[in-house]
Amino acid sequence: MSAIYFTSPDREIWVRGSERANLSGLVNDVTEGLLHLRDSTHVDRLASLVSPSHYMAKHPRTGPGMTWPMAYCLSMAHGSELDGNLIEYRGRRIDEFMVSLNSALVIGSDPLRLAARLHAQCELHAWVSGPDRAWLAGVIEDGLESGIFRHGLFREDSEFPSRQVWDAVGWDRVIDLLREDDSSPVVTSNSSGDGFPEKPTGFKGSWSSLDYSRRWTVAIEERGLGLRLNPDGWKTYRFGHRLSALDLTAPDFEDRIRTALGSGVTA
Repeated sequence: MSAIYFTSPDREIWVRGSERANLSGLVNDVTEGLLHLRDSTHVDRLASLVSPSHYMAKHPRTGPGMTWPMAYCLSMAHGSELDGNLIEYRGRRIDEFMVSLNSALVIGSDPLRLAARLHAQCELHAWVSGPDRAWLAGVIEDGLESGIFRHGLFREDSEFPSRQVWDAVGWDRVIDLLREDDSSPVVTSNSSGDGFPEKPTGFKGSWSSLDYSRRWTVAIEERGLGLRLNPDGWKTYRFGHRLSALDLTAPDFEDRIRTALGSGVTA
């Protein structure tokens, strides 16, 4: 996966793409664990929510080959871009990526919540305000201590294949960046998307005529509060429909879904 960039008005630091993949894997693993597909009752509930157009609707519940629970987890991890919409209730789509993200958020420590937020929002330019930079640095430090984030990893030495060399992931540099100042925001992006600052959608005028400092000011003013990483509301933040794996497998799952989806869904 692509690297995660953290940009301040003065400089830019990046975290390796292998760590973005690690964040994705953590979110998927948490979701799979909460689905608890060894429980046949959970399988029944989830099967009732499979979209009729998705291949999982015809996947055999028993027999040779890939088991239904394994195939379901793979579909959750791949997302609708490859396989089409997986989860549906009375004709209403339930975004499975948001289910996975919310599953990590609902049971997460602060670092796991940050893993989910960065996995979903780094390319959308999630950001932290100047006064909250030290708080975010502390969350990353807690994540490194607990193992949610990795200091580095070993790779094969290009000159001596039999030898392993240590590569830092980049979190330590991000912490230094966050702690060096509290007067300006830090904004995320990734290496396969648009960098920051980028021209806001509604901007009128000549973007190219603005110097870097002015571009930064204009672009940061367009950042939505939903993309802000801050301690206020951190534990209650959810994506979209707010449903998690715990909701989809609960005994009252239909009531929870109807409440989450709101108008247009009847019993």
